[in-house]
Amino acid sequence: MRSTQSKDGGVGDAITKSQIMIALDVWRHYEKTKPEIETYFKKYDTNNSGMLEFDQLKNLLTELNDGIPPPDDEVRWIESNADGSLKGVQKTGGINKTELMGAIALWYTHIEEAQTKTTTSSCCVIQ
Repeated sequence: MRSTQSKDGGVGDAITKSQIMIALDVWRHYEKTKPEIETYFKKYDTNNSGMLEFDQLKNLLTELNDGIPPPDDEVRWIESNADGSLKGVQKTGGINKTELMGAIALWYTHIEEAQTKTTTSSCCVIQ
């Protein structure tokens, strides 16, 4: 009998110990942040699809950005990097509940980097 080895080291359809550990870590984090995630989903998952699609994600990021809508390319970047970001999870075209905290973390990291770039630029004046 031959078995195939997947990219993440698993053999065939077998689940590896490391995959189980990752799943447990994700689940523990989700359980810890579940009330916050549920609040966001209740407010922004207006079609009850179980995931935040582009416009819904943009509305959430607008709230997190003090009412200032983020540019579409930034929303696409967040969506692209958070969707399917968990090891072994396929992209779905939206942000599900287990991916939402990662999307929010990406957003805040992105904003902090943008603010750092603007506040740390310097210029030289020659007289």
